[in-house]
Amino acid sequence: MNFSSDQIFTINGEDQLLIAPLSLESVVRTLLDLAATEELPGGVAAAINDAVVPRSGWGKHSINAGDRIEVLGAVQGG
Repeated sequence: MNFSSDQIFTINGEDQLLIAPLSLESVVRTLLDLAATEELPGGVAAAINDAVVPRSGWGKHSINAGDRIEVLGAVQGG
């Protein structure tokens, strides 16, 4: 099945089909496999089109076709 580019957005470098309005928070929760009632863990950052979005704005930012989303987690090294 072919989809037009006005239905596609990208998460961490992989194309995804945009089938309903989404917030950045819902995308992060899906990637982290968290229910809406679960608290988001610390050490997670998200950006839309190369602009970091403060966590307080995740629920307010809508995902649009063509958006590039990056979700990153802090990793402890040693």
